[in-house]
This record gives sequence, C-alpha cells and structure tokens, in this order.
Amino acid sequence: MQSLEGELCKIASYYLNKSEVLLDPTITGVGKNVPAKDRLQIIDDILKLEAEFNFKKVKLTQVYMECYEHVIDPLEQQRLM
Repeated sequence: MQSLEGELCKIASYYLNKSEVLLDPTITGVGKNVPAKDRLQIIDDILKLEAEFNFKKVKLTQVYMECYEHVIDPLEQQRLM
C-alpha cells in the first residue's frame, strides 16, 4: 500500500506542478504563493479511484474464473487461460 501510495503521489505531484496556477500573494495578503489546489483532497480522490479500479479488476477476474470453471474441454480451457 505504501509503494502504491508513493507512486500515486508522484503522478499527482507531476500533474499538479504542470497545471497548478499559484494565487497572487498580493491578493491573498499572506505574502507568499499559496497553492490553488487542495492536495489532501486530490490524494483522497486518487486513492478512491485506484480502489474502485482494483475492485473492477477483481470482479472481471472473478467472471473469467467462473467461465474457466464451466469449460469442460481442455483445449478451450487452455485457450481461455
């Protein structure tokens, strides 16, 4: 999970740095650039999407396994594998 999270953080950081526009420090009154995107929300969204993607892969694998279990012919089993 840690390696997956690290990989997703790298991907998100790359695209954030490419597309993010920093707020003007004179408008915010903070005196420094402030990120326009909420990084915790982005990481939360990415992790939820990754979990949903893996869940869909598991469901697809279950369908293939059910098909494999119902095939009687050994040649068809090999082809299905």
